[in-house]
Amino acid sequence: PVPDAGPDDQVCGQTVSLQAAGSGFSGAWSQVSGPGTAVFSAGSSPSGQATVPVYGTYVFQWTETNGGCMGSDVVNMTFNESPSVGQLDEACNGTNTQFTVTFAVTGGAAPYTTTGLGGAYNGANFTSDPLPSNSTYSFSVSDANGCASPLVSGAKNCNCATDAGSM
Repeated sequence: PVPDAGPDDQVCGQTVSLQAAGSGFSGAWSQVSGPGTAVFSAGSSPSGQATVPVYGTYVFQWTETNGGCMGSDVVNMTFNESPSVGQLDEACNGTNTQFTVTFAVTGGAAPYTTTGLGGAYNGANFTSDPLPSNSTYSFSVSDANGCASPLVSGAKNCNCATDAGSM
């Protein structure tokens, strides 16, 4: 057998669908190296899945047997953590006509970019451009590996402050 374990790749998350090109013989996946111990589902299928407990680079081996003959090939898989958006802070300006959204990003790999919401990063801390009061927003954060956070949406109404006095 002359197996092909498939191309080296990187994924966002801790599970990958393996893509060996089976040559018609029985085979099995095994782990050669990595920072944790992978679990294989459908480990005897060329298109099985591997789930890992720790992010990082793993080497998996696809081995096929035909009677007394054996062949194998390896594939390098890098599992990247996706960025996560921390607690949002929506702060109104002094006249309650606009607000900004701030948050910290954890996980993933800097630098980060935000899609759907204008603003700037200071390290892993983001502050949006001012938004009109009583408006909605929706955004996601991507990292240097191309991994993205789930979509975050919200709305803020800065209650109008008045100084009409009392009766």
